[in-house]
Amino acid sequence: MFVNSWFSFLVPPAPPLLPLEEAVSTVRSTTFAIRTAQACDLGGLAEILADSFHDRSGMMGWIFPLLRLGIYEDLRNRLRSAPPHYVCLVAAVDQVEELAGTIEVALRLPPVWQSLHPHYPYISNLAVKKLYRRQ
Repeated sequence: MFVNSWFSFLVPPAPPLLPLEEAVSTVRSTTFAIRTAQACDLGGLAEILADSFHDRSGMMGWIFPLLRLGIYEDLRNRLRSAPPHYVCLVAAVDQVEELAGTIEVALRLPPVWQSLHPHYPYISNLAVKKLYRRQ
């Protein structure tokens, strides 16, 4: 991608690439356990979601803790109320039980004008911790 040097500050720097051998060995050596989210996961989930969907640089760094708190409270309310046909799953690293990612799945009703199917799956908040992406 070509970027005029006057506007290069708008494009974030590319992350450093791992050597191919190191990247392949990292992917092959990590195993994950998929399970439903629990109340003790809320802090880690809020951190993963906030980091995945919000930038910490510049002025956003000042309000990042508030965004993370809002995500935490929203997840806490959903897990506590246990809506029907809803599940929040987490991927945890097997050996250390560190959270690597999350996804929420629910069955939803389509709008009235599109009622061909009674329910459809809705995926939301799919996020993976930067360390475990592409694995």
